[in-house]
Amino acid sequence: MQNELLGKLFQENKNVIVEGGVNSGKTMNVLFPIVDSIIERKESLVVLDSKEEYLNKYYEKFYENDYNTIVINLRDPSSSEGWNPLFYPYELFKSGDLDNAQAEIDRIGKTIFYDKKVLDPFWIDSAKDLFTGMCLGLFEDGTEEEINLNSINNMFNSIGKKFNDTTIDKAYFTSKGENSASYVYASSTILAPKETKGGILATAKQKLRLYVSRENLSKVLSKTIFTLLSDLN
Repeated sequence: MQNELLGKLFQENKNVIVEGGVNSGKTMNVLFPIVDSIIERKESLVVLDSKEEYLNKYYEKFYENDYNTIVINLRDPSSSEGWNPLFYPYELFKSGDLDNAQAEIDRIGKTIFYDKKVLDPFWIDSAKDLFTGMCLGLFEDGTEEEINLNSINNMFNSIGKKFNDTTIDKAYFTSKGENSASYVYASSTILAPKETKGGILATAKQKLRLYVSRENLSKVLSKTIFTLLSDLN
């Protein structure tokens, strides 16, 4: 049965869903053999390994088979390679693929600002849109070294500060033009009444603080130090 499953998986290029109770042998009897087969075929793989089962079992085997093993561990940044979540959408942006760059930023924002306890999604959705607008502005004006979450946090901190007869944020996004994507995303916050604007900003800064306030995690998320083969094509 196991060999039949593996044969169909690789020969027919099929996806597979493994369902079973706790300790029913899903990992040992199905998923580990799939990884073994991938290694035998010298293929690349990405593993979501929250329990570090695969890391503990296969790290040495990957090394023995000349794999370049990259570990992203945001729970323990001291054991993690550097990975900047904004790097990929920034690369898309630079290549002119603006739609997919925006889509990737939106996905990142949904992860950062997600909160299942919030009853009114307005604050979370508005914080996410503000984040997207900030990212697009940063992509356009920042240097490569500045493209990270710390820079976004600094941009959040500038909101509301006076600039001539207006505020820094309003002046900045207005200069982009009302039809620019960065303005469209950020304008619902920038043009909101003071109390509403303050609530959106407080929500945004509270969520982003989880990623920028811890020194080691902030460093890990500041720079991607590896290159995927697909990025070279």
